[in-house]
Amino acid sequence: MKYPRLGFTWAATQIREEFSDDTWKAFWLTAVEEIEVDAAALALGHTRGSVYALRSRVMKRLKQKVE
Repeated sequence: MKYPRLGFTWAATQIREEFSDDTWKAFWLTAVEEIEVDAAALALGHTRGSVYALRSRVMKRLKQKVE
């Protein structure tokens, strides 16, 4: 399990600067910290749908970077 984590860490470091702080926070809170989307939306001042969209953008880019 160590190697997938290293791949994630490397890819996340590589793409971090491509995204605004809000976009990255929406991804990090929901995908990494596993906070519920509704709670993340409230914390960030976004709608539930926008949190899903922001997270999706980062996830798509992460997958591209890892491939």
